[in-house]
Amino acid sequence: MEENKRLPVSVLIGTCNEAHLLRQCLDSVQWCDEIMVVDLASGDHPEQMLRGHEQLERYHRVARIEDIFPVFIPRLKHQWVLLIDPDEVLDPELQQQLQAFIPQAPEDAGRINTPIRYYFKKHALKGTVWGGRRIGRLLIHRQRVRISDTVHTAITLKEDFRTHKIRHAGNNVDHHYWMSGWKQLIEKHRRYLEGEGLNMYREGKRFNLAKQLWSGIQAFKESFITCKGYLDGFTGLALSIFWAWYQVGKWRSLRLHQRSLQSQQQA
Repeated sequence: MEENKRLPVSVLIGTCNEAHLLRQCLDSVQWCDEIMVVDLASGDHPEQMLRGHEQLERYHRVARIEDIFPVFIPRLKHQWVLLIDPDEVLDPELQQQLQAFIPQAPEDAGRINTPIRYYFKKHALKGTVWGGRRIGRLLIHRQRVRISDTVHTAITLKEDFRTHKIRHAGNNVDHHYWMSGWKQLIEKHRRYLEGEGLNMYREGKRFNLAKQLWSGIQAFKESFITCKGYLDGFTGLALSIFWAWYQVGKWRSLRLHQRSLQSQQQA
């Protein structure tokens, strides 16, 4: 794409041993003026996937992708920032829709959410808390949001700004090739659990065994029944059990965090 046809949008991509996924992701964001790829101490060679338009930054390994947001987002050129992972590919229909929408975005739009389709082992999920017709964050406006490294809430809107949602229409989705298998799923979510407990503590929550057990029951019901995880057969059942395990694990993480703080206070 010619440089003068690119939109004033910056892209931030953090990659760790995902060079084999990077090319398709990069191809789907070539309409953006600035693309920053942050290599998180990979063992592969992401620079081989670049097409010349991108810039490559080196950074140390982090537990969660949110850890790089406060470091690199302020260094980007444009106010509109597209946050994407190497395992995400924007469908051409969504690309066209964004290129038409962004130049005319409302002045109170601080975040743009778009349809996203999750894949497990390359199969699109029909149900569970991840599958179906989901909407996820894709773009933010730097001046209209607060940026932190907090798990799942690293981007929050400032007062007087709102989230604009692009609705499903045809195939206008962000294809998220989310997990290649169970090993990757477990390893990734274990990294997130420590941060989840800290978040809960900051929100004023304290460990409660009854609430921990109830959270697991509710999580399974949400994923398998409410979000129709049964449509994905055994995979949907297993993912729903995993989701319940994760919610119970958040409370365990909170308990460990509380104990650690109590030990520090007593020392």
